[in-house]
Amino acid sequence: MTEQTGVDAAVVTGTRHACSGGLATVKVVKPGIFDASALQTADRGAPLVVDFRLSRNATLHAWKSGELTRHQICDAQYELIRTATHCGELTRRRCPICVEDEVSSPLKEVTYVFGPRLPKQGRCISRPGELEEFQLRKQTFSAYVVEVCLECNWNHIMRRMLLGGNG
Repeated sequence: MTEQTGVDAAVVTGTRHACSGGLATVKVVKPGIFDASALQTADRGAPLVVDFRLSRNATLHAWKSGELTRHQICDAQYELIRTATHCGELTRRRCPICVEDEVSSPLKEVTYVFGPRLPKQGRCISRPGELEEFQLRKQTFSAYVVEVCLECNWNHIMRRMLLGGNG
């Protein structure tokens, strides 16, 4: 067995990404653990997507129940805020933290790509079509989409995509 990860296989199996249309199939080794070498996509050109909404919901629940403070969850670093301001894509979703204050700021999404020949801090996607260019490369890359609130500094990973490997 090769690389194992603790990601719940059910989260990966039914995940669709809006631009990919591909579904991932996962070989479950034990409940909650899967063999990463068995990952396949229905469409070879589509990125595999892991959705982090369950983790996001758990963090919000912990905050609402008092287990986490606002200071602990609204902790975006300056560079992430700067990147979201200049390169982030505006979403229709409202900040789940600011909504409590009735401010309800719109969230922005920032995408970072990590992989061979990229800076160790990753590369921020700043123009349309850039993700598709990474998908066509021979090397494999990981892209992380992070939602950010510019008002309260809330941030959370929304999804991870495996790109490339076409060669």
